[in-house]
Amino acid sequence: MWRYSGLIVLFFLTAVDCLAQRSIPAATDFASYRPVGEIRGWTFVAKDSSIGQLISTVKKEVEIDGIAGVELSQVLQLDYNKIGTDRKLQIRSSHFISEAGHYLGDQMELIVNGQTEKLELAREGDKIKGYFTRSGNKIEQEIKFPEKGFAADLLFLDLYENFLARRALKVGDTIFDSVFVPQTMLVEKVEAFVEHFGLITLYNQVKDSVFVIRFVQPQVMIFYYSPKQRLVKADFLAQQMKVYLDIVRQLPPDALAQRSFSPGRFINLVPHYGVYLLFGAFCLLFLALGEVYRTNLYLWVVAGGASFAVAVFTQVPLQMYLAANVYQIKVAAGRSAYLWGIVPALPAGLIQELIKIGLIFAIFKFVSIGKKNPLLIGGAVGAGFGIVEASYILSHLPDAPLWSANLVERGFLILFQSVSGVMLAAALLFNSRAKKAVLVGAVVLCNSLLRYLPVFVQRNLLEAELLYILIPIIPVLLLLYSVGLIKKSRSVFQN
Repeated sequence: MWRYSGLIVLFFLTAVDCLAQRSIPAATDFASYRPVGEIRGWTFVAKDSSIGQLISTVKKEVEIDGIAGVELSQVLQLDYNKIGTDRKLQIRSSHFISEAGHYLGDQMELIVNGQTEKLELAREGDKIKGYFTRSGNKIEQEIKFPEKGFAADLLFLDLYENFLARRALKVGDTIFDSVFVPQTMLVEKVEAFVEHFGLITLYNQVKDSVFVIRFVQPQVMIFYYSPKQRLVKADFLAQQMKVYLDIVRQLPPDALAQRSFSPGRFINLVPHYGVYLLFGAFCLLFLALGEVYRTNLYLWVVAGGASFAVAVFTQVPLQMYLAANVYQIKVAAGRSAYLWGIVPALPAGLIQELIKIGLIFAIFKFVSIGKKNPLLIGGAVGAGFGIVEASYILSHLPDAPLWSANLVERGFLILFQSVSGVMLAAALLFNSRAKKAVLVGAVVLCNSLLRYLPVFVQRNLLEAELLYILIPIIPVLLLLYSVGLIKKSRSVFQN
């Protein structure tokens, strides 16, 4: 008897757990199940073909009409041509939702078969006001809308997920409610029944314990909803289309909403800036040894730091535009994130190196450097550039402890910018055009690779901790090469 007691206890505990999971409470607020910076992605499948994807990101906290809420950034792209229907749909939307889950407004751009329309709505008191366009004509809208009203759309699974998260669910429940559909400006009835809770095969060999919720309105469909308040699968029976939740992750810090900057926050960040300055000084001391003061490197550090202002107005907006309008769109359409992740990374590396080599060239052209080692001038320009870049990144991220993995990452970023400055200066001095091209090309590619590596973390192929180990490899290898260049050049320019 005793030999079976363990199995009996295990069976009893499992049974109790299953019974407990037959009901779940409502989410207390939006952040309790989707914090700021979290991204979820659903893939649409019809006739065994992937026809598109919805990417939903909790972008930032907002306030509309005095009501606190969040902005959901949504990118939806569907290509029905893959299943024989001549229709392409692309929607980019900022959907505003209160902490309680109620509708606050939308800013939406829809592209259907190449024709673009827009929609903007916002709550004002007990009304929703705004406009939408039809064939380019602006049509004003104003409707009464209850303060605790929900909005949803069949293609936006994140909105139906919110609709379900705001109610306590248990097996046997019947849902009678209504939702506002912004695109049509109509209210749809919702009628559904929570059939059962159990272990369900979602796709291939992937299983999960979910609530099976059968809808009869607004159309016949089955939702599979997990106790973690995730809509993990949807089966649209009429369209013979299935949708799967296949991405749940927290965005890396540089993808979060930018932090506001204030004098008080600047004071709090001074220790961070000081450590970055020490990193840059250490890099130069290592490269220059006793030539730091003789070469007046501090002047070129200041010049390199000032040159980062050019990147702020060129590289940064271009990189953000390409990430939002090319990378996310292509990934939403089911394209390879690893291939399209190159698009925002490569121009960033190219622009940064053009800025640095342009400044170094100007120094060589218009400033008399005498017998001072020009490679160290390039290193100083790069160090200043890297210090300011690291400080700029820090100023636009959520506050973090001084001593963290991020500090290591930015320290090696400063090292990379320093040694890349040395290599760019060497490229300008080479007589061979082939050597110039190879050296500049190598620096641009290495810079772009540093911007590209986070894609592997975003796709859950690498752990963030492993990324922090891989990032230093590039600047350390370039450091070894740069030290060799400086040793060879030192005797030439001093004798």
